[in-house]
Amino acid sequence: LTDASQSLGGWHRASAGLAAGTGSAEAVGRVRHRVRVPLFSAIVALSHPIGEAVGLDAFTVSGGGSPLWFAARSQSKPGVPRGAAECWTLVSTADYAVRQIQETPMQSPSGAFRPQEDSYLLSEPGPALFDALLAAVAPRLAAASVPLPAAVYMHAQRWGSALPSPASVFGRDADGAHKPLGSAASEAVEVCGIRYAPRLPPLVYDPPARTIGQGPAEELRAIEGVDDGGSPDADAADAVECGGGLFYAGDFCSRRNPGFEAAALSGAAAAALLLQRRGESLEDVSRKGLGSVSRGGESASATLPRPAVATSLAAARAAADRLGEAAEAAGAAGEGRAPA
Repeated sequence: LTDASQSLGGWHRASAGLAAGTGSAEAVGRVRHRVRVPLFSAIVALSHPIGEAVGLDAFTVSGGGSPLWFAARSQSKPGVPRGAAECWTLVSTADYAVRQIQETPMQSPSGAFRPQEDSYLLSEPGPALFDALLAAVAPRLAAASVPLPAAVYMHAQRWGSALPSPASVFGRDADGAHKPLGSAASEAVEVCGIRYAPRLPPLVYDPPARTIGQGPAEELRAIEGVDDGGSPDADAADAVECGGGLFYAGDFCSRRNPGFEAAALSGAAAAALLLQRRGESLEDVSRKGLGSVSRGGESASATLPRPAVATSLAAARAAADRLGEAAEAAGAAGEGRAPA
């Protein structure tokens, strides 16, 4: 299982039905109760290009109460065709997303799941993000004598579980809930039994010390969720065993940086849990062979050599570290703005 919404009750369309009858309430609850950072996103095609006048391929917006957090000119991304119109991808702030979810929750008054519909997305979030884009670029367009564009196409989406709130860092608990200094109440906002973070927390950080390995062997042990005494540590693991042969993987299971790092290492952790059921470990795999795997009822040899597993994990960690360093440098250069 990889979708955080699969942990929710039967009312949600993505529910995997894990709420009852699996004997895994505690394990599934680790995902279900994780505080979510919601976002809205939109794409707009413009009546005329503005990229040259704006002079930026992407930017973030800070302060001023704007609902817009991040904007990127789609054609600036490698491999994206120019197309007939210039397009921009827009991402909202968490505060705006929480307010929208409070006004239009995912459950109807009868308790039924409320799907995303264009009649709502293109009348509220989409236009709000487009108007915020225009407000952000208006001074640069005016200086270049370029008129404000119209939107010739628009699509928007609610991203209710965009990111997990960091857990066990920045004063947050294991669920990612944060109580501001001097306050007894969590700042998380609960809607339909789901807790949301109204502010985008720092997304680049050192995970709790127990999950950081000092070398290949230690890193493999950390991924497997084994504590210093050699016993499994469910809280430190990056994946969750739900029982009944089911496993949860993804950044909502992990205490590492949300996104690439947590998701990749959570997948490795799920593999480690499966191997443990076979009496093996990732360290064993890195030394020996992947052996045979079952494909459609037939036995076949895996093509990935075992040493490549440890190499791939080390490369993933190194890449994540470089991404973290680059993001920190970008944040410093942008005077504390969220790194793109």
